[in-house]
Amino acid sequence: MTPFINILKDPTHRKWIIGAGVLLICLLFYVSRSTPIPYYKLAQTNIQYTILATGRIAYPRPYQVIAPISGTITHIQGVEGETVSAGELLVQFDDYNEQQQLNINQQQKQINTLKLKDTKEVQLPNLQSKMSQAKVQLNESQKDFNRQQILFSKNMISKLDYEKSLAQYQQALEAFNMTKRSLGSVNNRAGVRELESQLAIDRSQLAVAQKNIQNKQINAPFDGIISSLYYTVGQIAQPGSLIMTLIEQKNWLIEAQVDQKELPYLKMGLPAMVAVDSYPDTKLNAHVVYISPQVDLQNGTVTIRLEITDTKPFVRYGMMTNIEIFSTRFENVLALPVNLLNRTPEGDHVWVWKGGNAVPTTVNYDTLGESWIIIKNLEIGTPILELTEKPKKRIKLGKEIVRGT
Repeated sequence: MTPFINILKDPTHRKWIIGAGVLLICLLFYVSRSTPIPYYKLAQTNIQYTILATGRIAYPRPYQVIAPISGTITHIQGVEGETVSAGELLVQFDDYNEQQQLNINQQQKQINTLKLKDTKEVQLPNLQSKMSQAKVQLNESQKDFNRQQILFSKNMISKLDYEKSLAQYQQALEAFNMTKRSLGSVNNRAGVRELESQLAIDRSQLAVAQKNIQNKQINAPFDGIISSLYYTVGQIAQPGSLIMTLIEQKNWLIEAQVDQKELPYLKMGLPAMVAVDSYPDTKLNAHVVYISPQVDLQNGTVTIRLEITDTKPFVRYGMMTNIEIFSTRFENVLALPVNLLNRTPEGDHVWVWKGGNAVPTTVNYDTLGESWIIIKNLEIGTPILELTEKPKKRIKLGKEIVRGT
């Protein structure tokens, strides 16, 4: 203490000590009156670029089972919430009259089929055999008559023998012509062709009857779940009536609108996490399955669809969702939050803390979505202030801004 007291007694030393104290007090006052400005220290960062969107579960849409005809419902498959298989009978209408008509058409077709078989396999072969025999008999009778005619012209036989030969020939000719007419009739109008034509009509009528039976039934178009039932057995439905609704059993699809600026970062198959509004804490895995080739010019958006691959019982058609799509990952880049960039007609710049002052500095950068830019012309560790204009008061470095990647 003695040396320090001696220094204070010296007028020269005392003057210097007082001056230093005053300077220190002024400095402390200056610093205490300076405004702290948050800053971001430029550093190499790994950025997992994500695309955020909201969407709605849009597919598969509820399938409406509509009554194609009017009639009394005699059967309805299942209850609400029950699963059905593709092709399974869902609704049966009363088809008594249609079944009766089907039986009639089947019997008529069976009768004509048997007739045609009998004609082809029995009647035709018999007539063809008779035709051959009649032709042989006609040839023999004609030869005999020709011979008898020559002999009669030479007065070598009696007229009675000649007339007898002529009668035999005419009888053989009549038998041949009659058999020929019968064979032609069986082959044409009264036989095979007529029966074949009738069978074609029978098949057509049978197809109509079968179609009428089918119209009395509604089968499941796909594997699905009955979501709603509007009719019960015994009720009469009119054409166009809604009988039930089905939801196809397949992965849900979300439809969302994304800003067209995100197109460079969108591609098929990108993974995503989805949360429905009703269950925000449950994350569902999904991936991009569709990107529209067209842009909505009015809104500046593009339609995308994502398939949810997780199966959860609470997911329903029409639910709203929050979507996070994981796009490109950028490694070791000098990334800066875009809100620290100042865009002016003179050029884009940031406020750099340099030598205790805020210095506007022009930057070269690439845009990375809506949240980040990649700086090209500044060094690692450069402190960048959160300023939008030149400060009018004294400033100092405030709290460092820390952003998640």
